[in-house]
This record gives sequence, C-alpha cells and structure tokens, in this order.
Amino acid sequence: DRLFYHCSSCNFSLDMRCVLHPPPKSLLDVKTHEHTLTLLPRLVSFTCNACGLNGDRSPYICVQCDFMIHQDCVGLPRLININRHDHRISRTSVLGVVNSVCGVCRKKVDWTCGGYTCHKCPG
Repeated sequence: DRLFYHCSSCNFSLDMRCVLHPPPKSLLDVKTHEHTLTLLPRLVSFTCNACGLNGDRSPYICVQCDFMIHQDCVGLPRLININRHDHRISRTSVLGVVNSVCGVCRKKVDWTCGGYTCHKCPG
C-alpha cells in the first residue's frame, strides 16, 4: 500500500516518509545520551538502550559507549512528572538496581536498559 522508491540494481528501497523527512545523519545534544549519536542506516538486530525493546533497523548509535537507540526513543524527555510520586523523576541510561520493579505496575524492570528513577528517594 505504501509508496516507496526502489533501486533494483542494488536492492535499495526508500519509503516516502524518509524521502520527504530524512532522519539526520547525526544528533548532538540529545536528552537521552551525553555523546553524539550517529544514524546506522541498516537492517540490524539490536536492543534499544533507552526502552529495552528489540529493534531491527536504522538505530542511532554511540560508538564511544556501544549505545544503540530507536529513532523514536531519541526524543524521550529527561525529566517527567507522574501523579504517583512526590518528586520529578529523571531518565538514566542504566538503572543500576539489579532486582528492581516498576513503581507503578510492579513488573520487573530490565536494569541494564535505561529508565526513569527518583534521585531524591533512597533505593
């Protein structure tokens, strides 16, 4: 259904969204990471370091840290307010608590991926 451009010689395809609004090749000063992120325009399996979900194409990467992130996760806010907690919570790339659970739904959290945490509350 979707329109796209395709080169049969090199088997390269480009959808209309990327034709009209191509993602930037590199990102500086993003809220989700402290280093420059570079677009890796490939089909590649990876686990997003921001959300913990698997991806299969064109992540942004940081070669300094071995950090990979979905294009959609780059814009995650650094600070958020939730009505179930007294303080603002901030985004961190590694939670650092091995056996942690979500404070809202109580499901286990993958501590190796980023998440939101309160730096004012202990533990």
